[in-house]
Amino acid sequence: KTENGLIDFEDMLETMILNPPSPGTFAFFVLDEAQDLTPLLWQAANVIAAASEIVYMAADDDQAIYGWAGASPRDVLEADTTAQRILHVNHRSGAVLVNAAQEFIRQNVRRQDKGMVAAREGGEIDVLRALDIRLDESTFIMARAHYFLQPLLDELTRRHVPHIDRTGASGVTANGSRPRNSCNSS
Repeated sequence: KTENGLIDFEDMLETMILNPPSPGTFAFFVLDEAQDLTPLLWQAANVIAAASEIVYMAADDDQAIYGWAGASPRDVLEADTTAQRILHVNHRSGAVLVNAAQEFIRQNVRRQDKGMVAAREGGEIDVLRALDIRLDESTFIMARAHYFLQPLLDELTRRHVPHIDRTGASGVTANGSRPRNSCNSS
């Protein structure tokens, strides 16, 4: 990049953070899908927000799936806001699915409950299964809450199947030894 005088998206964000726009530069700033922001994107969003007259943030901590990239639902839950409006009516799915999903999601105690309800009755769940994983193939597993994975991690360890969780707290290397804290905890 340096040899050719090129910059990438991260470089652009860092430049903007180091050279923030003046307050009042923007009349309006909408930050959508905030649950997906990495720490660098949060810094950039805060710089833009500080230069904006009106700021709206839309986010759902229950939809945070980019933890692997550094995003955290905690950032949304701890955001400094002056007002909050929770959209609690699901227009996409019927009550059967919404209620089942809420029962599952509420197992995560570190979230904001939205009191989600369906706009319409009906819906159908034909089959509801626990996670079924074949251990004879390469598999990537992503879960919102680490404690959902603990039974699987315990079973992998018992079987000496090579794996590691992102905190480095659980795992077995290919030679059967436990990994040294090779992953950062967050």
